[in-house]
Amino acid sequence: MNADYLNKVLIYLQQELPQEYREQIRLTGEKFIIPVSDTSNFQSVYELLHPIIVNCTNRVRSRDMD
Repeated sequence: MNADYLNKVLIYLQQELPQEYREQIRLTGEKFIIPVSDTSNFQSVYELLHPIIVNCTNRVRSRDMD
C-alpha cells in the first residue's frame, strides 16, 4: 500500500478519533495500531472506533476530506 496514502489516513484519523485515541494511534508498516487498555472492554472500543475508521478511510479514498 502507498505510504503517502496511509500517512494521509493517519493524519485524518488523528483529527477524527475520540480524544483518548488521537494521540495513541500509530502507523507500523501497513497497519494502524491503537492500544486499548486492559481495563477497557475491547468489544465496546471496537464498536466505537471501527465505524469512524471505516468512514475516514472511505473519505480519504474518495478525496472528500478537507
